[in-house]
Amino acid sequence: MTYKPKLLITGANGFIGGALAAKLFACGQSEDVIFLIRASKPEEGLSRLANTLRNHGLNSEQISKLNIGQILCGDLNVVNRWIEDPRLASIEFVISSAAVASFGNHPSI
Repeated sequence: MTYKPKLLITGANGFIGGALAAKLFACGQSEDVIFLIRASKPEEGLSRLANTLRNHGLNSEQISKLNIGQILCGDLNVVNRWIEDPRLASIEFVISSAAVASFGNHPSI
């Protein structure tokens, strides 16, 4: 059976997106969700999101419900690299909590 998520969450590794993702997992409502994660490969994204969920107080059993099929590697600044992913065809809702993050010292940032 093909995975057909209904909800796309961007920014799930951030403060607000992480809190939302953690709440979905804690309430058992995470099965129809896909997460856009800045990562070069799904395994890296899975690890990053699992760490975020752990930081939001989820236990190992709750985090174990996260699977690699829920990770969409990409960046909102480079949409053409992920927009054709077939899992997006079933998306009905998007919650965007992503932001441009920079740790530079440039005055215009």
